[in-house]
Amino acid sequence: MKQADTYTPKPFDLHRLNGISDCTIDMPMKLYDGYVREMKRFTHVSLICCVTLDGLLKNGGFVSNDSFS
Repeated sequence: MKQADTYTPKPFDLHRLNGISDCTIDMPMKLYDGYVREMKRFTHVSLICCVTLDGLLKNGGFVSNDSFS
């Protein structure tokens, strides 16, 4: 399966562009970093869920609990 840590933000040096302030560049770059971080987290959680579900299915599925019947 794919590793969750394969997502890393790529560095972009867009500061000192003519006509665009550094502050204007910083906001989208922070958003980009957040998107990559959340994608990494989402992928990690998805892998955990897939492995857990796969293990449950291989071991006979879910165990019924008659106390809630």
